[in-house]
Amino acid sequence: MCYRYDNDISEAIATQGQIRSETVCHPGERGRSHVMSQENTDVKVDEIADRPVQVDAPADPDRTRRFRLWVNWALALLTVVGAGIVMVVALGAVMSTAACSDKACPNLGPVGISFNALFYGAPVLAALTLVVSFFTAKRRWGFAVPVSALALLIADIAILAVTVAQ
Repeated sequence: MCYRYDNDISEAIATQGQIRSETVCHPGERGRSHVMSQENTDVKVDEIADRPVQVDAPADPDRTRRFRLWVNWALALLTVVGAGIVMVVALGAVMSTAACSDKACPNLGPVGISFNALFYGAPVLAALTLVVSFFTAKRRWGFAVPVSALALLIADIAILAVTVAQ
């Protein structure tokens, strides 16, 4: 016996014991659902060709706001990871110069920038990014705060790498 819906047993229960004179099912195209149902309320039927045409769903402003919020917080938390990487690189830079003395390595270290600022500035920058992100995360350009913090962390690693490589 054929029924209108594949996964619906209510019709089978309602017609139990009755013999139907005509069957409702007919072979349809594979992958094609009924024109209008609860699953596809955004489908519009083309009158001429009798084919379903997808209607563009309206943009959901809450969805884009949530997406921006998730991206902002992912980038803000990434600055904490970046600060950890900066500290590991800085410790590696210090350990690689353990055998150097003033005479063997006269140009060691950044000129004009204190090593303490490069080393301890990374976690402070990550903490400030998290605090400021509480206020800017929901704004349209709120992601600029963690992106600029990540750029500063990358510059910190570059300064450390260049000064130790000399």
